[in-house]
Amino acid sequence: MKPHLLLCALATLAILPAAHTEPICTTQIRGSDALEFDTSVIRIPDTCTTFTVELIHTGILPKSATGHNWVLTTQRDLEKVARDSYRAGQAQGWIMPDDNLILASTPIIGRGETASVTLDVKSLDPQVKYAFLCTVGGHSPRMRGTLELFSPSTP
Repeated sequence: MKPHLLLCALATLAILPAAHTEPICTTQIRGSDALEFDTSVIRIPDTCTTFTVELIHTGILPKSATGHNWVLTTQRDLEKVARDSYRAGQAQGWIMPDDNLILASTPIIGRGETASVTLDVKSLDPQVKYAFLCTVGGHSPRMRGTLELFSPSTP
């Protein structure tokens, strides 16, 4: 490279603002008529103050046939929340009222609908293993995953 071109390139770099990457504090998760989420892991940067999960129903069947929700709990409480959803039943939206094991949830959605929930990241304990699931009757064995906090400075 010619010296004057190198000097111009270096001068341009010097006046550009330093790149600052904001953490991505939102994600989308899709639920289908095949009773599947499109991901089994959600990773949240610990630098986010809030984190939004948007649930998208990609199926063609109505809510009454294959509705889905997204429910956050701990890995330790996952099976109990799944069992309790059967006791709650459709009349209570497949969630036990005032269930303190459920940390966050979306409403049940059907074809073409979306719902979201925003988490307070600072209230999540990095030492706790979190899990998510769909609590609609019979869906949880196939529609579940883990939610992890991570520090963007360490991969």
